Amino acid sequence: MWSSEPVPFDPMEKTLHRVYEQTQQSDKRREYLMFHEYPLEGKPPMMTHLFENKQKERIIAAKGAPEAILNVCTLPEQEKERIRVLIREFGLQGYRVLGVAGTDFKGEDFPKRQQEFEFGFIGLVVFYDPPKKGIDEVFRQVYDAGIKVKVITGDNADTTKSIAQQAGIVNTAEIADGKELIKYTEEQLMRAAEKKGLVYPDVPRSEISRCECTEKTR
Repeated sequence: MWSSEPVPFDPMEKTLHRVYEQTQQSDKRREYLMFHEYPLEGKPPMMTHLFENKQKERIIAAKGAPEAILNVCTLPEQEKERIRVLIREFGLQGYRVLGVAGTDFKGEDFPKRQQEFEFGFIGLVVFYDPPKKGIDEVFRQVYDAGIKVKVITGDNADTTKSIAQQAGIVNTAEIADGKELIKYTEEQLMRAAEKKGLVYPDVPRSEISRCECTEKTR
Protein backbone atom coordinates (compact mmCIF):
# COMPACT_ATOMS: atom_id res chain seq x y z
CA MET A 1 0.00 0.00 0.00
CA TRP A 2 2.83 2.42 0.85
CA SER A 3 4.09 2.34 -2.73
CA SER A 4 0.69 3.55 -3.95
CA GLU A 5 -0.47 7.15 -4.21
CA PRO A 6 -1.58 8.60 -0.82
CA VAL A 7 -4.90 9.53 -2.45
CA PRO A 8 -5.37 6.72 -4.96
CA PHE A 9 -7.29 7.04 -8.22
CA ASP A 10 -6.21 3.81 -9.92
CA PRO A 11 -8.62 0.91 -9.15
CA MET A 12 -5.75 -1.38 -8.21
CA GLU A 13 -4.29 1.15 -5.77
CA LYS A 14 -7.74 1.78 -4.30
CA THR A 15 -7.95 -1.95 -3.64
CA LEU A 16 -4.57 -1.92 -1.89
CA HIS A 17 -5.71 0.92 0.39
CA ARG A 18 -8.97 -0.89 1.14
CA VAL A 19 -7.17 -4.12 2.04
CA TYR A 20 -4.80 -2.13 4.28
CA GLU A 21 -7.79 -0.67 6.14
CA GLN A 22 -9.31 -4.11 6.58
CA THR A 23 -6.17 -5.89 7.78
CA GLN A 24 -4.20 -3.38 9.88
CA GLN A 25 -5.09 -2.78 13.52
CA SER A 26 -3.40 0.63 13.48
CA ASP A 27 -3.79 2.93 10.47
CA LYS A 28 -0.52 4.86 10.16
CA ARG A 29 -1.28 6.72 6.95
CA ARG A 30 -1.99 10.03 8.70
CA GLU A 31 1.26 9.79 10.65
CA TYR A 32 3.46 9.64 7.56
CA LEU A 33 3.88 12.16 4.76
CA MET A 34 5.33 11.31 1.37
CA PHE A 35 8.39 13.52 0.90
CA HIS A 36 9.98 11.97 -2.18
CA GLU A 37 8.88 9.70 -5.00
CA TYR A 38 10.08 7.94 -8.11
CA PRO A 39 7.30 7.67 -10.71
CA LEU A 40 6.45 4.55 -12.64
CA GLU A 41 9.26 3.95 -15.14
CA GLY A 42 11.70 1.40 -16.46
CA LYS A 43 11.38 -1.78 -18.49
CA PRO A 44 9.84 -3.64 -16.81
CA PRO A 45 8.28 -0.75 -14.83
CA MET A 46 8.35 -0.02 -11.10
CA MET A 47 7.70 2.92 -8.77
CA THR A 48 8.97 3.94 -5.32
CA HIS A 49 7.52 6.19 -2.60
CA LEU A 50 9.33 7.57 0.45
CA PHE A 51 7.37 8.47 3.60
CA GLU A 52 8.48 10.00 6.90
CA ASN A 53 6.78 10.79 10.21
CA LYS A 54 7.50 13.52 12.79
CA GLN A 55 10.05 11.28 14.50
CA LYS A 56 11.96 11.05 11.19
CA GLU A 57 11.08 7.37 10.87
CA ARG A 58 10.81 6.29 7.27
CA ILE A 59 8.85 3.87 5.16
CA ILE A 60 10.33 3.34 1.69
CA ALA A 61 8.34 1.00 -0.52
CA ALA A 62 8.41 -0.03 -4.16
CA LYS A 63 6.03 -1.97 -6.33
CA GLY A 64 5.95 -2.92 -9.97
CA ALA A 65 6.27 -5.71 -12.47
CA PRO A 66 7.55 -8.76 -10.56
CA GLU A 67 10.68 -9.06 -12.70
CA ALA A 68 11.50 -5.38 -12.11
CA ILE A 69 11.28 -5.91 -8.36
CA LEU A 70 13.35 -9.11 -8.49
CA ASN A 71 16.02 -7.27 -10.47
CA VAL A 72 16.56 -4.71 -7.69
CA CYS A 73 16.32 -7.07 -4.70
CA THR A 74 19.24 -8.75 -2.97
CA LEU A 75 18.06 -12.35 -3.26
CA PRO A 76 19.95 -15.53 -4.14
CA GLU A 77 19.30 -16.53 -7.75
CA GLN A 78 17.80 -19.82 -6.59
CA GLU A 79 15.19 -17.92 -4.56
CA LYS A 80 14.44 -15.65 -7.51
CA GLU A 81 13.81 -18.68 -9.70
CA ARG A 82 11.42 -20.11 -7.10
CA ILE A 83 9.48 -16.82 -7.11
CA ARG A 84 9.42 -16.75 -10.93
CA VAL A 85 7.77 -20.18 -10.91
CA LEU A 86 5.05 -18.81 -8.61
CA ILE A 87 4.56 -15.75 -10.83
CA ARG A 88 4.09 -17.94 -13.89
CA GLU A 89 1.64 -20.21 -12.05
CA PHE A 90 -0.44 -17.20 -11.01
CA GLY A 91 -0.32 -15.77 -14.53
CA LEU A 92 -1.52 -19.01 -16.12
CA GLN A 93 -4.56 -18.85 -13.83
CA GLY A 94 -5.39 -15.32 -14.99
CA TYR A 95 -4.07 -13.45 -11.96
CA ARG A 96 -2.31 -10.13 -12.24
CA VAL A 97 0.82 -10.05 -10.09
CA LEU A 98 2.82 -7.19 -8.59
CA GLY A 99 6.13 -7.43 -6.77
CA VAL A 100 6.70 -5.41 -3.58
CA ALA A 101 10.01 -4.39 -1.99
CA GLY A 102 11.34 -2.09 0.73
CA THR A 103 14.56 -0.48 1.89
CA ASP A 104 15.83 1.16 5.09
CA PHE A 105 17.86 3.85 3.31
CA LYS A 106 18.89 6.45 5.92
CA GLY A 107 20.70 9.16 4.01
CA GLU A 108 19.54 12.34 2.30
CA ASP A 109 21.49 11.87 -0.92
CA PHE A 110 18.87 9.87 -2.76
CA PRO A 111 19.98 7.97 -5.85
CA LYS A 112 19.08 9.41 -9.22
CA ARG A 113 17.32 6.19 -10.19
CA GLN A 114 15.15 4.10 -7.90
CA GLN A 115 16.82 0.95 -9.19
CA GLU A 116 19.98 2.02 -7.33
CA PHE A 117 18.44 1.45 -3.88
CA GLU A 118 19.36 -1.79 -2.12
CA PHE A 119 15.90 -3.31 -1.80
CA GLY A 120 14.74 -6.26 0.21
CA PHE A 121 12.02 -8.44 -1.27
CA ILE A 122 8.71 -8.24 0.65
CA GLY A 123 6.42 -10.39 -1.46
CA LEU A 124 3.87 -10.65 -4.25
CA VAL A 125 0.43 -9.05 -4.46
CA VAL A 126 -2.06 -11.02 -6.54
CA PHE A 127 -5.21 -9.58 -8.14
CA TYR A 128 -8.01 -11.24 -10.06
CA ASP A 129 -10.33 -9.24 -12.30
CA PRO A 130 -12.43 -11.81 -14.18
CA PRO A 131 -14.04 -11.11 -17.55
CA LYS A 132 -17.54 -9.67 -17.36
CA LYS A 133 -20.37 -12.17 -17.38
CA GLY A 134 -21.60 -12.82 -20.91
CA ILE A 135 -18.54 -11.36 -22.65
CA ASP A 136 -17.87 -14.68 -24.38
CA GLU A 137 -21.23 -14.37 -26.15
CA VAL A 138 -20.32 -10.85 -27.25
CA PHE A 139 -17.08 -12.08 -28.81
CA ARG A 140 -18.93 -14.97 -30.46
CA GLN A 141 -21.17 -12.45 -32.21
CA VAL A 142 -18.11 -10.42 -33.20
CA TYR A 143 -16.50 -13.47 -34.78
CA ASP A 144 -19.77 -14.45 -36.48
CA ALA A 145 -19.78 -11.00 -38.08
CA GLY A 146 -16.38 -11.73 -39.62
CA ILE A 147 -14.46 -9.32 -37.40
CA LYS A 148 -10.98 -10.31 -36.29
CA VAL A 149 -9.97 -9.66 -32.70
CA LYS A 150 -6.41 -8.79 -31.66
CA VAL A 151 -5.26 -8.13 -28.10
CA ILE A 152 -2.44 -5.62 -27.55
CA THR A 153 -1.30 -5.51 -23.95
CA GLY A 154 1.51 -4.39 -21.72
CA ASP A 155 0.47 -6.81 -18.98
CA ASN A 156 2.01 -10.19 -18.27
CA ALA A 157 1.63 -12.42 -21.32
CA ASP A 158 0.51 -15.49 -19.33
CA THR A 159 -2.17 -13.49 -17.50
CA THR A 160 -3.44 -11.92 -20.71
CA LYS A 161 -3.61 -15.28 -22.47
CA SER A 162 -5.61 -16.82 -19.63
CA ILE A 163 -8.09 -13.93 -19.41
CA ALA A 164 -8.46 -13.84 -23.21
CA GLN A 165 -9.34 -17.53 -23.26
CA GLN A 166 -11.84 -17.08 -20.43
CA ALA A 167 -13.43 -14.22 -22.38
CA GLY A 168 -13.86 -16.34 -25.50
CA ILE A 169 -11.10 -14.81 -27.61
CA VAL A 170 -9.69 -17.36 -30.05
CA ASN A 171 -6.24 -17.71 -31.60
CA THR A 172 -4.36 -17.08 -28.35
CA ALA A 173 -1.84 -19.89 -28.81
CA GLU A 174 0.81 -17.70 -30.43
CA ILE A 175 1.96 -14.46 -28.83
CA ALA A 176 3.86 -11.78 -30.72
CA ASP A 177 6.65 -10.25 -28.65
CA GLY A 178 7.58 -6.60 -29.18
CA LYS A 179 11.30 -7.34 -29.01
CA GLU A 180 10.92 -9.64 -32.00
CA LEU A 181 8.45 -7.50 -33.93
CA ILE A 182 10.79 -4.51 -34.20
CA LYS A 183 13.14 -6.74 -36.20
CA TYR A 184 10.44 -7.61 -38.75
CA THR A 185 10.06 -6.14 -42.21
CA GLU A 186 6.74 -4.55 -43.18
CA GLU A 187 5.66 -7.78 -44.88
CA GLN A 188 6.61 -9.89 -41.85
CA LEU A 189 4.68 -7.53 -39.57
CA MET A 190 1.56 -7.91 -41.69
CA ARG A 191 1.83 -11.72 -41.60
CA ALA A 192 2.33 -11.66 -37.83
CA ALA A 193 -0.72 -9.43 -37.32
CA GLU A 194 -2.78 -11.83 -39.41
CA LYS A 195 -1.57 -14.98 -37.66
CA LYS A 196 -1.17 -14.04 -34.00
CA GLY A 197 -4.00 -13.17 -31.63
CA LEU A 198 -2.05 -11.66 -28.74
CA VAL A 199 0.62 -8.98 -28.93
CA TYR A 200 2.90 -8.24 -26.01
CA PRO A 201 4.59 -4.88 -26.72
CA ASP A 202 7.85 -4.15 -24.97
CA VAL A 203 9.01 -1.02 -26.77
CA PRO A 204 6.98 1.97 -28.05
CA ARG A 205 8.20 1.63 -31.63
CA SER A 206 6.96 -1.94 -31.89
CA GLU A 207 3.55 -0.96 -30.55
CA ILE A 208 3.16 1.79 -33.16
CA SER A 209 4.29 -0.50 -35.98
CA ARG A 210 1.91 -3.25 -34.93
CA CYS A 211 -1.04 -0.88 -34.74
CA GLU A 212 -0.33 0.38 -38.26
CA CYS A 213 0.13 -3.17 -39.46
CA THR A 214 -3.13 -4.36 -37.94
CA GLU A 215 -5.01 -1.50 -39.62
CA LYS A 216 -3.66 -2.59 -42.99
CA THR A 217 -4.82 -6.19 -42.54
CA ARG A 218 -8.44 -5.33 -41.70
